[in-house]
Amino acid sequence: MGELSANASAVGIILAVLTALSWAIGTVYIKRISDSVDGIWLITIQSLVGGVVMTATGSGVEGWSHIVWNSSSILLLLFLALFSVAVAWLIYFYLISKGEASKVASFNFLVPIISIVIGTLFLDEPFTSSLLVGLVLIIISIYLVNKKAKNQKLKPSDGGDQAA
Repeated sequence: MGELSANASAVGIILAVLTALSWAIGTVYIKRISDSVDGIWLITIQSLVGGVVMTATGSGVEGWSHIVWNSSSILLLLFLALFSVAVAWLIYFYLISKGEASKVASFNFLVPIISIVIGTLFLDEPFTSSLLVGLVLIIISIYLVNKKAKNQKLKPSDGGDQAA
């Protein structure tokens, strides 16, 4: 089947669960305040706080000596910060404000699919059977979250309860 292993760190599992919980709480919170808060403000605060925390953590763990500061790396850093991250978050916050938070958030699971495809195609990373199983499960999960239930009720327009 591939490289599946039962080795897992308790700390790693706890951190993964806390990450998922934080993401869920954040998504619901954004949905709740999206009408009263500007998305650009949200992105700015999030990026500044996250940037400070990540820079401090990275500095403590790795240091600065391995970074090559040249025009190419600075332009790439600015492009990633301003366009890739900021535009992606603006789109995400907009979709959260207009749609169901759970359905919009489910599309975050496309990230590993895209990463695996890009890694396989451009970085010659191995594509194993366990990766294929994981990708199929992710796609099925996204579909199940977003499909309409057959017995889902329509909102009554004339006071009556109609089934879909």
